[in-house]
Amino acid sequence: MRKSVMVGKPIGRTLVLGALALVLSAMSCEPGAEGSGPTCTDERRAVIVDLDGTMTDDLIAPWALRDGTAELIEAYQGLGYEVIVLTGRWVGDLSGFGGISAVDVADFFDWPLCQEICACVWWDLSGNCTKRICEDVCAPALSLFDLTDIITFATPEFVRWVTELWIDWNGLTPDEVITSPTFIFPVEIIDFKIEVMQSLIDEGVVLTHGYGDDLADIVAYEAVGIPADGLVGARRLLTESDCLGDFTHCVADGFGPHIESYVSEQLPVCD
Repeated sequence: MRKSVMVGKPIGRTLVLGALALVLSAMSCEPGAEGSGPTCTDERRAVIVDLDGTMTDDLIAPWALRDGTAELIEAYQGLGYEVIVLTGRWVGDLSGFGGISAVDVADFFDWPLCQEICACVWWDLSGNCTKRICEDVCAPALSLFDLTDIITFATPEFVRWVTELWIDWNGLTPDEVITSPTFIFPVEIIDFKIEVMQSLIDEGVVLTHGYGDDLADIVAYEAVGIPADGLVGARRLLTESDCLGDFTHCVADGFGPHIESYVSEQLPVCD
């Protein structure tokens, strides 16, 4: 069951395994023959996946799903790994790209506690919104003391809601989605991610892989000891010619070839 750490409320999850994941899940987890390496592990393993620029095509198109993202999640889950989406997305990320319709800033003092909010859930490669979903949403943190949140048309609760809406709309099935429970500035994202990952490690989770799109992700992943071979970068498809940061592996386009050549070779978790 996928969890939202921010509010602790489970979200519906449907695990749909592709052909590759079915093959991987059927692999034998018996100990290897004497002198050979193990064929599976008893560790509780998890993969950390950044959202913007990693699961999406680019930061400037924050709702355009990168090709192969669903299959990437399912392939790791087929191996017995937990897949955790960890995003440092802050309120400005959503309002800044026009993905959310909101009241005029000049009228924010009259903004009701609940109102219809529309979120873009599908973008084309040119950054144009092609599909919106509207829903009545309450802003629990809305008050005259939250002027920064009001001006950016979002609160941390709203960021979580619209992020999970997009994940469900695209049929993605991560085991957990973690967003910040408080307003954070971009310079605080690394510390936020390190704190979250360290708490997972303290719970006995072994973090084996980290997927990201820039140097900040590498800094956070290395700080908690994710091995070098597990550092996977995703190129920002609209703005960069190569992966940003010194990732060991670079996904230049969709995740399909990466799943076939890399994920399929990872040690499965024993049944």
